[in-house]
Amino acid sequence: MTRRTVASFAFVFATILMGSAAAQTRSLRIVQEAESIEFGGDIGVYNLMGWSFAGGHVTRNYTSWLAGEVSLHGAREDGEASVPAPGNAIFVAAARFQGRVDRGRIAFATVGIARAFGLSYRHSPVLGLGMQSAVKSGDVGWRIDFQRFTRGQDLYGGGRLMGGIVIVM
Repeated sequence: MTRRTVASFAFVFATILMGSAAAQTRSLRIVQEAESIEFGGDIGVYNLMGWSFAGGHVTRNYTSWLAGEVSLHGAREDGEASVPAPGNAIFVAAARFQGRVDRGRIAFATVGIARAFGLSYRHSPVLGLGMQSAVKSGDVGWRIDFQRFTRGQDLYGGGRLMGGIVIVM
């Protein structure tokens, strides 16, 4: 066989393989199969020092065990705290791995990245653990969450504890 013939057969064979693979692969429809969207309001403290903050989060549940979450929290400068608190804001984007603990509660772990303004870091990986009530669409529930910012130094934004409400749509 000549090179031209072999090249033609290789092209035809590759085309047939791609066509059969495409026919056997089911489309991934993460967004269309989503169970719910959660909106929440949060309040909390950094490093258990009394540096308070407030903000909110939006969570998109892709499956019963996987969700994507974004949050924005911030605080004004507070010079009268035991350790003066700078004005700050922090944006977090994370994946949330979750599972039911019992009928009324969900435990979760988050892994993501944070972008901070006014803290001891600009970017930081974030790891978190939390629990919230298992609510259905239209219900209001509670949530508690601890997050650790691995680049946070000493008392300036290394971790935070927050609680809040969750509304499921």
